[in-house]
Amino acid sequence: MTDKKKIRDILFKVLMITIPVVLGIDVFLIMSKSKKPPQHKEVVSDIPTVRVMEVKPIDIVPRAVGYGTSRPVKTWNAIAQVSGKIIQTHPRLQKGSIIRQGEELLRIDPTAYRINLAKIKASTQNYKVQIQQLNVEKENNHKLLELQKADLNIKIKEVNTQKELYKKNIVSKIEFESQLRGLISQKVQVQNIQNALNLVPTKLELLRTQLDQAKSDLESANLQLSYTTVTAPFDIQVIELSNKISEFVQTGKTILEANDISETEVEAQFIMSALKPIFLSVMDKARSVDVAISIGEALGIKAKVKLASNPGGPMEWPASFNRRSDTLDKETRTIGLIVVVKNNIDAQGKRGERFLFTGAYCEVELQGKIQKDMIAIPRSALHPRNIVFLMDSEQKLVKKQIEVLYTLSDFVVVKKGIGPGETVILSDIIPAVDGMKVDPVTDNKLIEKLIIDARGEKS
Repeated sequence: MTDKKKIRDILFKVLMITIPVVLGIDVFLIMSKSKKPPQHKEVVSDIPTVRVMEVKPIDIVPRAVGYGTSRPVKTWNAIAQVSGKIIQTHPRLQKGSIIRQGEELLRIDPTAYRINLAKIKASTQNYKVQIQQLNVEKENNHKLLELQKADLNIKIKEVNTQKELYKKNIVSKIEFESQLRGLISQKVQVQNIQNALNLVPTKLELLRTQLDQAKSDLESANLQLSYTTVTAPFDIQVIELSNKISEFVQTGKTILEANDISETEVEAQFIMSALKPIFLSVMDKARSVDVAISIGEALGIKAKVKLASNPGGPMEWPASFNRRSDTLDKETRTIGLIVVVKNNIDAQGKRGERFLFTGAYCEVELQGKIQKDMIAIPRSALHPRNIVFLMDSEQKLVKKQIEVLYTLSDFVVVKKGIGPGETVILSDIIPAVDGMKVDPVTDNKLIEKLIIDARGEKS
């Protein structure tokens, strides 16, 4: 191979290598120049969909809930007023039994008390007879005294006549002295009758005193006899029984303990701030409360009691707000209020369906007077510092600070800041910017719940 041919082969190989490289660089440069820079796309924010409600005046029933334990309004200890053996008991006289008012609970042997009563009755009658006899004797002595005085006057005249005759020696000294002795004897008789009459008032006073004492003893004996029978002073439930039939009881000892079941009261503890709605609703009557009736009746406050937990299902009783207790806890800011429930007991002494037993843990709800045309919004629509999101006519968000009158259940009552016809945004928007556009959707379910809740009803 010649040198020229060798050189030509070498150049050809070099070209075969360099040409693709150059071409690749050129293509890259061309493509780089022809590639367009990425275009900037404008980001458009989505308009948030929000739940809203139009503000309308509604009626609100102010209420507050507290908790406490039921207890009897009255308790009774049957204390033996006389001693003796128990000879008879009520067929249902045992712990837990319910016995109606006026029913005989037990009887103590009355024999000794009946005998004592009979003796005192006899003494009383005897004094009455003696007084009657003395009055008759007094009347008879008055009549006899008049006769004896008349006879005395006759004898005085006779003695005077005999005296003159004696002076004239017409009658003997013996005859004169005989007449004189008769006069003296008559004077003694008159005096004796007068003395007897003088003693009558003293005798009558003594007999009447004895009769009064006998009458007092008679009342005491009758009372003691009545004490041998123990009856229920009101509808009771026996909680403790100390003595049974045939057992001897001593005077002053407790025979049984019982609770009055006609009424049951509950002392419930309320957070004081929660009572504000009720107090505001009755403030107009607070100064004219008649102490002769219950506070609840006077102020128009209603109450109801229900078991806080009942495996057999809900149980509820109407009640009356009676009074405030002496419990005030400054740490927990609670106060005790007492309500009373009237129980239903049938003629056989059986509990009715509306019987609230003692010792039950209860929920107590107080209701004030209905407040008309109030402005209320859901509590969830209230933001920190009492800020509310409103929607204007252009569907833009407007922040507004309001003044809250009070909070009740799941809503707040507005004092200032919102009026009828305004639209409240219920959704929690993050971030919430004044003037931002919103897409409203009316939350009818929440509005309905608000109205029902305001009336104190169950949804």
